[in-house]
Amino acid sequence: MRHVAWRPRNGLRLSAIDNRPPKAEIVAQQLLGKIPKIFLYPVWGLLVAALIAIVGRGELLLKSVGLILVAVWLAVDFWAWLIKKHRRWTYVIGWTSTSLLFIGVMSIMWWWLDGKLQDQRENVQANLSATATVPPSNHPYWSTFTVRNGGATGIGGRAILCSPVLQVGENGSVLSPGLLERFPVTEAELAAGNSESATCLAGVRTPSPRCIDMELEIRYALTTQPNATDLQKWRFVAMPSAGIYQWHEQPVEEPHSYCAKYLSAEEKKFYWDSATKP
Repeated sequence: MRHVAWRPRNGLRLSAIDNRPPKAEIVAQQLLGKIPKIFLYPVWGLLVAALIAIVGRGELLLKSVGLILVAVWLAVDFWAWLIKKHRRWTYVIGWTSTSLLFIGVMSIMWWWLDGKLQDQRENVQANLSATATVPPSNHPYWSTFTVRNGGATGIGGRAILCSPVLQVGENGSVLSPGLLERFPVTEAELAAGNSESATCLAGVRTPSPRCIDMELEIRYALTTQPNATDLQKWRFVAMPSAGIYQWHEQPVEEPHSYCAKYLSAEEKKFYWDSATKP
């Protein structure tokens, strides 16, 4: 029997072994070879990017899928170019670049989501409305206050508060400021397009007030963002006209009461002295 001497590397030179492509590169090339070349043309990336820009922030799911497709396309194209370079740091550069690419994608998706949530809050804030209605009994303290959600997103947890600013009696005196009242008594969702009503000035029942100045406010959170609280305020003033009370909405920003001019001279002096104290 002939003796066969053992030779390292199966008789191949070390330089020949070093020049052989690694297994990962061979597998990558096989996978890339299975992708139809038509999908590797740059026009596809430009087309998807254009569609993402056209869709806008509303279609978040569609935009996110499109962004992931663009990222995958870029990653495949980058690896196809990088593998051919046969550099020492090919895989370090490749995986680092791919990781940074997808981290950027996740950051952009988070930014889009934050923008959509902000759009929801701004939409509801801009479309919240309130009205005040005097009942047939013509007693302003039994008026009905209605808050309507005209936005596109439902309101979840909320507190609607009625706060009297100033109430002036028939003889120009300052009436009891009344109690801060709250409604609703339910935590049911105030869906888009729905309204909620209640009487919330029943704490004081002074006959024939000359003027009532009050604030109505709602603190609320959207059903999609239960941890983010927003605030909206309205200002209503009721005065009798020919004996019939009517509510008039006024700017909230006014620092003094709209009823101050109906105070008696003595009460008016006391009111302005108190209002102008530093």
